[in-house]
Amino acid sequence: MKQIDWHQHEDAMSLREELNNILEGNQLFKGVIWLHPRMIGSKEELDSDGDISIQHALIFSGAIKSRLATESPILYVAQGSGNLGSSENGSFQVAQGLSALAKTVQAEWVATHGRFIDLHKDFESTKFAELVWQEWNDPNLSRNQVVWDQNLQRWEYERVLHIPQLSQQELPLSSRVWLVSGGAKGVTSDCLLALAKLSPDTFILLGRTVLEDEPAWASEVPDKDLKEAFLNEFKMKGEKATPKLVNKMIKQVQASREINFTIQKLKELGATPVYVQADISNHSALGDTIKPIIQQHGEITGLIHGAGVLADRKLEQKSIQDFELVYGTKINGFRNLWKVLDPSKLSHVLLFSSGAGFFGNPGQSDYAIANEAINQIAWDLIRKHPPIKVVSYNWGPWDRGMVDENLKKLFQQRGVQVIPRGEGAKIFAETALSNDQFPSPIFVVGNDIRGKDLPISEENWEESIFLKLEDNTLFTNHSIGGVPVLPATYALALLLRASEDHYQGYKVQKFQNFKVFQGLRFDEQISHSFTIKGSFASESDGTIQISVALQSLEKKKSLTKQHYQVEVFLAASAPKPTRQIVAHPWEPSKFEAYENGTLFHENYFKVLSTLSKNEISSFEVNLPPVPIEKIKNWVGNQFAPLLLDAGLQAMLVKGREMTNLPSLPLSIESGSFLAPLRSSKYKIKIEDEKLSGTSQLLANLVFLDESNNCVLRLEGVAVTFSEKLKPIFQNKSKG
Repeated sequence: MKQIDWHQHEDAMSLREELNNILEGNQLFKGVIWLHPRMIGSKEELDSDGDISIQHALIFSGAIKSRLATESPILYVAQGSGNLGSSENGSFQVAQGLSALAKTVQAEWVATHGRFIDLHKDFESTKFAELVWQEWNDPNLSRNQVVWDQNLQRWEYERVLHIPQLSQQELPLSSRVWLVSGGAKGVTSDCLLALAKLSPDTFILLGRTVLEDEPAWASEVPDKDLKEAFLNEFKMKGEKATPKLVNKMIKQVQASREINFTIQKLKELGATPVYVQADISNHSALGDTIKPIIQQHGEITGLIHGAGVLADRKLEQKSIQDFELVYGTKINGFRNLWKVLDPSKLSHVLLFSSGAGFFGNPGQSDYAIANEAINQIAWDLIRKHPPIKVVSYNWGPWDRGMVDENLKKLFQQRGVQVIPRGEGAKIFAETALSNDQFPSPIFVVGNDIRGKDLPISEENWEESIFLKLEDNTLFTNHSIGGVPVLPATYALALLLRASEDHYQGYKVQKFQNFKVFQGLRFDEQISHSFTIKGSFASESDGTIQISVALQSLEKKKSLTKQHYQVEVFLAASAPKPTRQIVAHPWEPSKFEAYENGTLFHENYFKVLSTLSKNEISSFEVNLPPVPIEKIKNWVGNQFAPLLLDAGLQAMLVKGREMTNLPSLPLSIESGSFLAPLRSSKYKIKIEDEKLSGTSQLLANLVFLDESNNCVLRLEGVAVTFSEKLKPIFQNKSKG
């Protein structure tokens, strides 16, 4: 068996040549399986044993491209905890970076499927091989992250955008000392100034730039005229300046100016800035630098790791030098910072990651790997140091720096959000200082940075999911006749999210013809295993139309059972980034409809109250913060299924008023999302209600936010009423 001599290769191109020598003729692979070596546990929290294997995986992926057949998969397999979470050794923190590589492979090579698989470390070799083979033969390759836990439960992890629910609570104002990498320039500087407005603390700013007095030739010269001034200076001296020297000197002046600007602004805000020239990649020197700072200003209580560099190239052009620069700055830089700090003194660790790691991004494979590893480090820090507030900000592109007007126009054409400087900095500061507990330390700011460049597949698709009551105990509050039932709106939200997940870079704009064929009851007949099936209908002017259905296999008869279906319209556009609206205090509504047999909903579903007892057409909604452990299959779902359910509840109330009969949801003709559903308080208005036939009520629903702006409109909402439903709609007020 021929083996690769990794020491002979500095980039993907040279490795490709060796592979061509090893392989015969034009031999193509139907796929590749990359096995991340199982590491022995390290005593260090941030072990670097896995770095070399990640580096090899990156270079190998670029080298093998020309040998991959069309529609081939690349499976990156690691043995960890079986939950994409913390393992017992630090190596799995970097192994998680393989998931970003898998996403980037699929984004960069549209005919290749990338998947990261985390298999629990306790599986013996036969079971390990069996599970890898099962993943190899999975017909649905839209998921980039799959895990098998120790109970042989398979989980498909999605790219869920978590939006923190911010309250007005803030951490107690106290004197904090922040250690900041990359903190005197760029995006990090904007964020620090916003933070200092709220909390004027001490900021130790680490940077590589040597802060010197500005040379005479640059004094009072605008940035745009620096090149001309520098060349004139050399011309007067009779010397010749090389382009390399010109760029170096201009960058030095501009960097010093930006650092001095940040320092001055921090002082004006009442903060205490201290700039320190330091290389965070040099552990021993960094320790010597930090010690006297702690002696002078006190223990470091907060870490902001904003340092990062880019070396954008396609996978087949990537080099080890690129990887060491990009990955080393982000990951080794953090490791070195962490080792010089005392975790027991820390209240905050705020990490600057990127949407490139969360989504994957063409040309940024090493950057994606590094930032996804940072995300995993955030999870590990929360587990090992629960008193510390940890947030990993997965930023999209900012409206500054490298994003000039031409690039901004390109982003807009691709449907990629560009984060306004003020808004991004405000989001950072407010989430940093809020006293809220988030379900995830990963905070994505922006949308899918890959945009809509990926070609749209017209192939039908499907994915398998497991729905268990023990994972979604919220539905015990939604029981009919004593049996928990999946709310129709939660099924709708599940189908809408699956649509966005399959057509990456596109967002749901509206839906139509949502139908309930056979509701899903969590009883002994439920199979737990379901299939979401999607079929492509059309594409026009950047809008995709698809049909999506939720199906299951009937246990006894082995027949496919259709539960729900909807037609979905997606477009490559998204709303501008906005801060989460303040959540409101909540308790179950005392609305009489929950007691008199009109509504069967319990506890968390008691969100509705009427605005007028005389005419039941307008309602108020106050949504609760549902714990994530009660709704695992819907964590991060952006389609507010509980708000949609409140709309259907309003229809049931209206139906009772008009017919004096109980009713159940039947269908929705169409729905349009007009703004992000990010509040906890809304108003619902019923319009154009009318009876249809002998058993249906039809109406339109308008959803208004607290400013009376319409954020959602449902048309042709149908409920069916019947005498037969009376026995299962218990009148609680009568005992």
